[in-house]
Amino acid sequence: MSYYVTAKEGKKFEWTKECAASFEQMKQLLKNDPLLKIADLHKEFVVCTNILKRGLGGVLMQEGQVVCYESRKWNEHEKNYLTHDINLVVIINALKI
Repeated sequence: MSYYVTAKEGKKFEWTKECAASFEQMKQLLKNDPLLKIADLHKEFVVCTNILKRGLGGVLMQEGQVVCYESRKWNEHEKNYLTHDINLVVIINALKI
């Protein structure tokens, strides 16, 4: 079964079986409680950052699994930081948590 939806650019989007399967998989993942990995201080960490106009977010990962995550609004003084300083704030906060 296919559905056609008009996009903003005037292009048509076709809802295929693959789209439906991906959507169902996404719904199942969102329904389940996320499991956080316990950090091992002897292994490498990866920090993924997300900087928005209204706030910041960060995910601390290890071996492809989430250890912790954070999302918060900017402090008044942080709004004036340079981009690389903002990234450092997110990384430091993720490591503190």
